[in-house]
Amino acid sequence: GIELIPQNDLMLEDPVFREVALKWFGSMTDTFLTLIHVMTLDGAAEIYRPLILQHMPLAIYFAVYVLMVSIALMNLVTAVIVDNAIKQADEDREAQKAWEMSKRA
Repeated sequence: GIELIPQNDLMLEDPVFREVALKWFGSMTDTFLTLIHVMTLDGAAEIYRPLILQHMPLAIYFAVYVLMVSIALMNLVTAVIVDNAIKQADEDREAQKAWEMSKRA
């Protein structure tokens, strides 16, 4: 984001593009926080819409970013659920063994 947007030629030509680019992608910190903002999709259109309207190839950048991040988050959530399910299955197996041992005694 910091390489594609603030370094764009439209920064000199279009005041709307310049304003949005500097507001959301002006520094490394701003870019990082903006990408987190876009990741949550909470009002992301106010960030990417003016940029895409002025420079259409940025649509590819934002689309790829949103797709990659959403897939990564889904994988992370799935991994947590599977890990918890495996732990619960192990605990259930141990409880079953303890119950069978107490039943024999």
